[in-house]
Amino acid sequence: MSIGTYQYFAHEVFHEFYLTLTSEGLRELEYVAHDEIFSQHVERLWIVPSLFKAEYTWTPDEPKGTIEMEESFQYQRKFQQFHRLKRRMRADRLSEGAVRSPACSTNNQFHQLYLASRSDIPIEDRYVIYKDAVVDHFQVLLSSPGETSTDKSRLQDTLENCLPLLSNLHTIGLRYYRPDDVMRGISSLQRQLGVNPVDPFDPWEGYGKPYAERCSILRGSLFQSHVFSTLLAAVGTTHTRIAALETCGGMMVDDGLSVTPSVEEALVPIFQQLQRLRVYISSAHTQDSDRQSLCEDEAEVAFLLQHSAIWEERKNCPEIKKNRLLPLLAKAAPGVQNLDLTMHPTTRVSSLCQEKHGLDLTDAHFDWISQHFKFSRLSVLSLKSIITTVSSFKAFLKTALPTLEHLTLDYITWTSDLEIPLFYRDEGVRVCREVLTYLRDHSRVQCLSIGTWSYHKFPIEVADHFHTPSPPPIPSPPPRPRPRRTIPYSYWKRYDQRQDAISFVEWIDQLVVRADRLSSIPLLY
Repeated sequence: MSIGTYQYFAHEVFHEFYLTLTSEGLRELEYVAHDEIFSQHVERLWIVPSLFKAEYTWTPDEPKGTIEMEESFQYQRKFQQFHRLKRRMRADRLSEGAVRSPACSTNNQFHQLYLASRSDIPIEDRYVIYKDAVVDHFQVLLSSPGETSTDKSRLQDTLENCLPLLSNLHTIGLRYYRPDDVMRGISSLQRQLGVNPVDPFDPWEGYGKPYAERCSILRGSLFQSHVFSTLLAAVGTTHTRIAALETCGGMMVDDGLSVTPSVEEALVPIFQQLQRLRVYISSAHTQDSDRQSLCEDEAEVAFLLQHSAIWEERKNCPEIKKNRLLPLLAKAAPGVQNLDLTMHPTTRVSSLCQEKHGLDLTDAHFDWISQHFKFSRLSVLSLKSIITTVSSFKAFLKTALPTLEHLTLDYITWTSDLEIPLFYRDEGVRVCREVLTYLRDHSRVQCLSIGTWSYHKFPIEVADHFHTPSPPPIPSPPPRPRPRRTIPYSYWKRYDQRQDAISFVEWIDQLVVRADRLSSIPLLY
């Protein structure tokens, strides 16, 4: 292989490194970091903080059902892919005058290939492998590396050894599993189990079962804050300079950060040089319930590992005082150019709006951010899943507007600064129009994207007649109805100065704000 081909291969394979918290994952990271060429091409390092969707206490029957459902799903998917390929090959042969092969031969070929790719380990033995994988996961996350150190985990020790070797690393953070990306450190485990250990098939998903509701996407990953604290400790200790930081691997509880004062001091100059920040933080409305849920999950894991040296070691370690995450992120605000903020509520917004009124509906975290985040270079801003009043929103944008060019507002729940009146519709329209007028008069935004808005628990519609003209009268007889869309065509209302023939002021003025035709039905998301 020529050096040019080798360099191309290294960039394509390792420019994004998804690290799973297994012993195999740590070994793969160490191998890449110590390779002279591979280490130069790692630009983004993502930690996938959980295995098995953070379900660490399965009974023998639960992985059995998951494995059977996963194998059935994989069989159907591979069968479809195989037959599409065979049809194309058969069409090519027939065009050249070849003889058609019988269908039963194709089915037999596929069945033999599928059986060869399946794990031949009995399901009962795979449950033992699952339990060993869980213990290994927590050994990586919680146990010390032994001779090297006793006050840090294996994960932190590996990160501190590898980060200085990744010369072109500019982005770090936590991320969920992504099907199109290669997860490092699970290949052997996946072959043995027959399922993806990061994102196993959930037989109850979509059926409203409590089993599905407890998955990591909804409640955050177990020890989420611990993983992020470990990553920050390694960055601070090694003084690794980064340009972007993400916490999108699950919900972060604001007061769950565990870093020493020396590490926090070392992180300040690093955070001041950040250019991009993506934060998923638990809403203040749900933080207590999220914390309680995580404590309950930790108790389950403690019972699981009660006879393990890992838990004894964890209990004997001195407890680091919990710190708040937001004050540390506030130090990055002056230099940040791109901010993506999501306060992912684990409960439906409507349940928060049934009994509360007025200013107390402003998310306390967002209210704190609006007072303490002082921007000077922010040009791209995305806000999602946030409950706020107009006054708090204005306070947040006060230092951002002079440089802000791109703004995205999605799943925003607006509330009133005053007592909620009897009629939601008129007040909701007034509040949303006030927001648009403020952006029109005080911002120099070049691109604005508006997603789902609501007033308290009722949806508000923002109609853009410039991009979506009113439909013509329905002819008679009516045309054949189209399949119903999951998301309306006009879900996003977007203005782009480079593409649109009208000014931003004109575009705002032509928007029509009205109570959604389903405004009598609470908005659930």
